[in-house]
Amino acid sequence: MAQNKSRLGTGVFLWEGNEIKLQASLDRLKSLTEATGEDGLDYMGSVDSPLRLTTLFYHLQIGSAYSEEDIYSFFFGNFGDFAKPEFQEALMTCLGHMTGQDLAEAIKPATATQKK
Repeated sequence: MAQNKSRLGTGVFLWEGNEIKLQASLDRLKSLTEATGEDGLDYMGSVDSPLRLTTLFYHLQIGSAYSEEDIYSFFFGNFGDFAKPEFQEALMTCLGHMTGQDLAEAIKPATATQKK
């Protein structure tokens, strides 16, 4: 009989020397759903602010026990970082590794091909 292997991916978010590992396991998604009142997968698809990201990272962290305050101060305390392309790329790469999707590639702006 073949041995089953886990299909769960782990994303690592590294920003200015701080690191956190994330995994969307069933227990973690249920915790996120209970905390937010939103389906965990839907919540993951709508993280558009530092506060929502803090909550997401808190519930999906693996191998650490950071508080929400720690996560916010380590990764999102400098509001200017959130708008930086390299921050967004690091975030999309992390979430992509966790979900198995190339999110960083999906959000690159389309190049203009039409002449005016």
